[in-house]
Amino acid sequence: MNVWKGFQLFVSILLGSVIFISLFQLSGFAFERFFNQAFPANTIIGNVEVSGLTKNEAIPLVMNAVSDWKQKAHFSIDAAGETFVLENDAFHFEIGASIENAKESMVNPVLVTYSKHPLQTDSNTDLDLNEIDKIIADIEQKASYLLTETAIVKVDSVQKEAAELNTKASISLVRSYSDWNYISGQALPEFQLGPGEAFSLLQWAEEKSLDINSDEDLSKIASLLWEGVLSTQLSVIERHTSESVPDGIQPGLEAKIDRTNNVDFRFINESDTSFVFKLVPISETSLGLTITSLKTNQFVRFNIIQEKVLEPRTVIQFVSADDEKAGTTAAGKKGYSLKIIKEYVSADGDVVHTEVVAEDTYLPIYEIQYSVKQ
Repeated sequence: MNVWKGFQLFVSILLGSVIFISLFQLSGFAFERFFNQAFPANTIIGNVEVSGLTKNEAIPLVMNAVSDWKQKAHFSIDAAGETFVLENDAFHFEIGASIENAKESMVNPVLVTYSKHPLQTDSNTDLDLNEIDKIIADIEQKASYLLTETAIVKVDSVQKEAAELNTKASISLVRSYSDWNYISGQALPEFQLGPGEAFSLLQWAEEKSLDINSDEDLSKIASLLWEGVLSTQLSVIERHTSESVPDGIQPGLEAKIDRTNNVDFRFINESDTSFVFKLVPISETSLGLTITSLKTNQFVRFNIIQEKVLEPRTVIQFVSADDEKAGTTAAGKKGYSLKIIKEYVSADGDVVHTEVVAEDTYLPIYEIQYSVKQ
């Protein structure tokens, strides 16, 4: 009997050890996989796109961007007739924490603090030190996105902007395109749309003499504008889509441009407030959009409803034996039937109005199998 109990105890200890070791290895695997997992598309830290990179791979890129920023950026504060230059070496960037806390598919700041107060003790200015602290916080925010700029921050302008801040609403978007050909860092013209005014992308591109040669790049700008407009009271009066799903653009968020056939993207402001649009190439593959207007008692959101998935058929195409396509398959692509819906929501969170703003259909592309006819 004692032998049997001893055997049971041995088996229990053995099984417990196996389970413990397995759980330990599994947790270690999960930990390693978490920290080596690549960032998804549209993830940016500062001005560095880290899509497809692990956290360890992202660290040296962000470090290089910070080093570049410290060489090029210049900030100073103009207060009470005196100018105070901020020392770039006094900006301390927390790169590791920034990467650890980065949110997926978003533009993330690099955590930064300015450690040296710009006011000298013998300064004659009577400016409230709290005002300087607020300005430093604003500069830290600019620095957190590693924007290499030369800026003199005037206190009276900052105070005016602060007074207006509570009355403004802003929408910000960033999208990445692997085949984006526009020059990184080259600013696009800002434009404003007043009450009753309409916007035409083709007209804007022509008037501003934009150095954009391809309709594909203009389509990316139009698609980003379309996505932004969907979250405003603005109404689209002309929008086109491709026959099949384009690469790099989510179905439902495309606005196609074709200058040869005068295929445009146009929208109108039927509200009583103005909208300001800023388009900024953030990196070699990323484009940002900010839309600013006065706050209203409603906000707008949109939903893309997938009504039907159109599966591609398989087509067999016979070719000669010496054809390089023989024995290969050209992949197909799914099609979709979609509805894009706008919802107008009150300050209390109640949906007060809903409208269907677009119905998109993308045809499937057939899979083609190239076979040799016997």
